[in-house]
Amino acid sequence: MDIEYWNYKFFIENIDRNKKEELENAFYKTLVLSKNNPKKRLDLTYYFTNNYSNFSSLFKVKIIKVIFSKN
Repeated sequence: MDIEYWNYKFFIENIDRNKKEELENAFYKTLVLSKNNPKKRLDLTYYFTNNYSNFSSLFKVKIIKVIFSKN
């Protein structure tokens, strides 16, 4: 999934909490799976840093741990 997809999903008007949590979880899983694809991981990290305020506290912590992990 590309960055355009995430932009589209996060900024749809009237998104409910359950859908937002599903999107955050999908983003997190995509980031975890991107460890073997440096370009995709960099794109996702860039997107996360630019849209940090759109993520819940739980996923902010989880995503930051993945970004800074050495694996």
